[in-house]
Amino acid sequence: RHGATVIVVAAPMHPVTREIDDGTQHYVAALRHDLPPGTRFVDAMTELKDDRYFDDPIHLNKVGRQAFTPRLAAV
Repeated sequence: RHGATVIVVAAPMHPVTREIDDGTQHYVAALRHDLPPGTRFVDAMTELKDDRYFDDPIHLNKVGRQAFTPRLAAV
């Protein structure tokens, strides 16, 4: 209403987590479908494909944050 752009980001996930959780793609598809018109969606779940970017299955470490921040800022 005030001219803001809403951006929803599906955050990066560790490759092992993506392999174990086979519902991830269904989740992303449902999320995209349910977003209001005009909402931008960024699917970053698969952007960082290396273990070295993660502290654990779902949290980026310093190297991961440094790699992801410019990608997010570009959006």
